[in-house]
Amino acid sequence: MAGPDFSFDLLEGYQGAPKHFVRGEKAHHFAADGREYVDFNEMRIVLGQNNRDFNEALVRALEGDTSDHRSAYEARLYDLLAAKTGGIFEACFLTSSGSESVESAVRIAKKLTGRSELITFWNSIHGRTWLSSCMSGVKKRKVGYGQLAPGIIHVPYPKDTSAETSEKCLREIKDIYDNGSAHDAAAVFVEPCQGFDNRFASGYFLKGLADWCHEQGMLLVFDEIQCGMGRTGSYFLYQQLGIEPDMLLLGKALGNGLHISAVLMKKAPEFRDRAIFTGGSGNDVLACAAACEVFRQLDEGLLDHVKVAGACLLGRLRELEGSPKVREVRGRGLSAAVEFTDPAACDRVFLALGAKGLLAGRSGNSIFFKPPYVVSEEDIDMLGACLKEALG
Repeated sequence: MAGPDFSFDLLEGYQGAPKHFVRGEKAHHFAADGREYVDFNEMRIVLGQNNRDFNEALVRALEGDTSDHRSAYEARLYDLLAAKTGGIFEACFLTSSGSESVESAVRIAKKLTGRSELITFWNSIHGRTWLSSCMSGVKKRKVGYGQLAPGIIHVPYPKDTSAETSEKCLREIKDIYDNGSAHDAAAVFVEPCQGFDNRFASGYFLKGLADWCHEQGMLLVFDEIQCGMGRTGSYFLYQQLGIEPDMLLLGKALGNGLHISAVLMKKAPEFRDRAIFTGGSGNDVLACAAACEVFRQLDEGLLDHVKVAGACLLGRLRELEGSPKVREVRGRGLSAAVEFTDPAACDRVFLALGAKGLLAGRSGNSIFFKPPYVVSEEDIDMLGACLKEALG
């Protein structure tokens, strides 16, 4: 008799792929029947499948001391995070998930400011725990699950990067806060690239947001859980924008699939107020060793490859801009999307990609691409050809 099904993974068999793969190599997966798939929707295992250097690094960590006391890997990771951010953050708290980092940042912001409200954006993700889901701007994370957490103010995110749209959005945010809050916001939480559909905010918008935050006595928190750690062609997206957040949240790629995330703070609570930083398993030896290896491989050529492969990806997608079915192409590094003019066109292209064994993500009328960093230009050329063919 078959046992109970405890799987809640709605992506099983997604886009026509089998539920289980038997082997992987770089950006490729292989099914039991021998069919090959190319992964263009991988946010965590960014070093690719069967990365031998990564596997060997974890074996070395397992053969050492794996107690819960601070390890050499943890100390090394702190040094790397400080170096890659130019020393602008005075403290770092390691957690086990992006949701935990978001909730920790909320508590830190409230402690530092003495305020109670939070500002977040429509279409944002932030997490799956109760508070982080309440902060999310995605309906399916909230509707039907009971009352939302109090004090969360949702505001619009710019739909494009034009100055006109950015200015309009900033005005709407200020109006919503002025008329729909207690004027007691501790922080603004923003994804500089929204992970739900790879939508980017302009530096112009984020600079205006930062200035307004600080005028109001709020902290600016950049959620780079999906777009940080090399995804957009620099270690962190804020570095391309020339804006320094008060807190930076990292995850996903940080551990190459292992459970580690981080909260980086320009200012930390006083020592007597740091109970939030005790306990937990974010500094697990294996996870810290994984993060150190991610940094090593990025340093030794992988980040340069992301820039080259990212330019190739955006170039292939730009070739679709002449189609009347394409509303917008957007991207930075290996984070890109094509937005279509209608659901039917999006459906047709998405299914065509799956039929060719090319696994992408979809949100609304957008198909998005977040391949592992080791994706090859040949894989990207194959994607480009399939997109062109599907659009006719």
